[in-house]
Amino acid sequence: MAQSSESIESAVAGTVLESHPVEIEVMCSADKFYGLFKEDMTQLVNHFPQYYKSVELLEGDGKNVGTVRLWKYTLPGHPADEIFTVKETIAKVDDENRSLTLNVLEGCLLKTYEGFIVTVSVTPKEGAEDSECIVRWCFDLEKEHEDVPHPHPYMELVDFISKELGSLLPD
Repeated sequence: MAQSSESIESAVAGTVLESHPVEIEVMCSADKFYGLFKEDMTQLVNHFPQYYKSVELLEGDGKNVGTVRLWKYTLPGHPADEIFTVKETIAKVDDENRSLTLNVLEGCLLKTYEGFIVTVSVTPKEGAEDSECIVRWCFDLEKEHEDVPHPHPYMELVDFISKELGSLLPD
């Protein structure tokens, strides 16, 4: 999908592809941050119970391509009792570049978007000697038309959890 935040008409008539990147400086090592997402993303339920209500491992080992999870969560700016559900799969793992790609299979996101893919990449911050990293999230989505809403609540959520995780991950 496109790597800029501008819309690009796809080959499918009436479909719009968009890419929404978010970059955050995080106060922890790149290996620790990536390790949480690669090894046990389900810990987000323990770290952020105000947002993540439950996660169920449906298929796979939770770490590799083909893993399927069912998430129940809330979003910033929405009532706390408004619970969203989504089923996602790990579509790509690149340990060398500390990158994971998740593809939404079912759930509330696909009621709004034709397709929704999230990639998180983590790199050490230059000169920070394992104490800081740069986390790049990219939301690639397919919309039926231009009026479909921007994924701002999801971007706000990953910004918040990324910043907070630095102080929550053990040394």
